[in-house]
Amino acid sequence: MQARSRDSGPSAAAMASSQLTKYVAALRSNSFSAVTAAAAVAAYAFLGFDAVSTLSEEVRDPRRTIPRSIILTVLTGGGIFIVISFLMQWAHPGGSFPDQDSAGYLLSTTVGGKTFADIANIVGMLGGFASCVAIQASTSRLMFVMGRDGALPRQVFGRLHRKLLTPVVNVLIIGAVGLLAMNLSLADATSFINFGAFLGFTLVNLCVIAYAVRQWRSGTRHSPVRYLLLPAVGAAVDVYLITQLGGTAVRLGLGWLVIGIVWLAVITKGFRRPAPEMRLDSDEASGPTEPEASGPLLPTG
Repeated sequence: MQARSRDSGPSAAAMASSQLTKYVAALRSNSFSAVTAAAAVAAYAFLGFDAVSTLSEEVRDPRRTIPRSIILTVLTGGGIFIVISFLMQWAHPGGSFPDQDSAGYLLSTTVGGKTFADIANIVGMLGGFASCVAIQASTSRLMFVMGRDGALPRQVFGRLHRKLLTPVVNVLIIGAVGLLAMNLSLADATSFINFGAFLGFTLVNLCVIAYAVRQWRSGTRHSPVRYLLLPAVGAAVDVYLITQLGGTAVRLGLGWLVIGIVWLAVITKGFRRPAPEMRLDSDEASGPTEPEASGPLLPTG
């Protein structure tokens, strides 16, 4: 027994040392451009934390609850991804797999065997289904708010079902778009989504800078680090990550952006009127925000 315990100690240490050596070698073999290109696609896993804001009309005290929920979602999700990514690299150093599409299943098999991999696969599919339901719920509500406030045609998007009080039309539109998107490859689909996310994050950072400049002109001073340096760095990183996305995604994203600019020009009468603003207060859901428009929401039967 003692001999076995003496033999098992060095063997375990040698295995751990060998695994660590492979892990470090895999890190060194990855160039900076490869890491950033992967980050541009992997960012898809982090998207969704900002979608909490679309459910502001479903919670109490949204101006206090929503910001806290967004921060907690980022911190919790980031912590989970860091731990899982580390464990995956520890189990399988590097990024070489016989089949890239089944890499996750292979890792699960390596860690816990076929039964564990099958269970993890089922849980993953259920999680994907739940994610699709959450996406439809949040996006349909966002489209409803945009329709209510005049950013989208109110007769179509700003309507609630008479009994369910949900934007049924918006849910159906999202489902139809999702079916069409099934023709895209996984890489193109995630890159397309990331293009919109990175573009939105870039504009948010630029808006912070523009807000600080306007405040300074009116005599109010803000921290140059928080309102100039950090937003500028964030915008630069987002623009760089956009350049790492696939060409198909960038072309689709630019086309979608052009459509959005044209529509904005239409609803602002050639940019001569202020754009509609989204309101977060749920008690304001009874009317649109256009300056000269008024009227109740239009429930559907």
